[in-house]
Amino acid sequence: MGLLYFLEKLRVPVLNELMLLVTQLGEETAFLVLALIIFWCVDKRRGYYVMAVGFVGTTLNQILKLICRVPRPWELDQNFTILEQARDAAKGYSFPSGHTSTAVGTFGAIAMTEKRRWIKVICVTLMVLVGFSRMYVGVHTPYDVVAGAACALVLVFGMKPIVMDNRDKAMKILLASMLALGIGYLLYVECYPFPADFDAHNLTSATENAYTMIGCLIGVAVVYAAEKKWINFSVEGKW
Repeated sequence: MGLLYFLEKLRVPVLNELMLLVTQLGEETAFLVLALIIFWCVDKRRGYYVMAVGFVGTTLNQILKLICRVPRPWELDQNFTILEQARDAAKGYSFPSGHTSTAVGTFGAIAMTEKRRWIKVICVTLMVLVGFSRMYVGVHTPYDVVAGAACALVLVFGMKPIVMDNRDKAMKILLASMLALGIGYLLYVECYPFPADFDAHNLTSATENAYTMIGCLIGVAVVYAAEKKWINFSVEGKW
């Protein structure tokens, strides 16, 4: 909490607005937009890679939140204040940071498959800034941010050879594993006997996320099979 109190003292209107803008790059909407642009307009394999890292990372992040059940910083310390504009997007438990995980996974995957150095630098910079912004606005502790980043980096490095080596069998196994993970998460939130003092709002949010993730994972699997068999579109056209 010491670092968060230090950042709290640094808050000024201009920097507040900048950090609120930066932190949005860790939201699911930004991840989906970037992943689909890459899939449709740059490289299908890279698009699948970014989507796989993002969807698996989000699912694992939600599972860890429910297992660890770490309260948000303002709940840990009643004297601490956050930027109120960031409260609505700070749903569920605190550990690990979902925004950080999404940003590191998305921009990390882009950086890993990009040859141009200036894009790599931008991606790394955004990864760091999103994590910093989550602490600046007061919705995560350094432990949350580091854990979220670490989980995402493991996926970025671990999933790259599976997706990018263009092995159809490996990709099918990965998609099946992703679906199994999503189904496991759904069964967990629907069937696990959570204690009586479990936060009902967190459980409702987790259940909604579970069904959303199942829909997304099924979508990726169907698209992969259908596109490969019947469509096979090209992204080689000039912008």
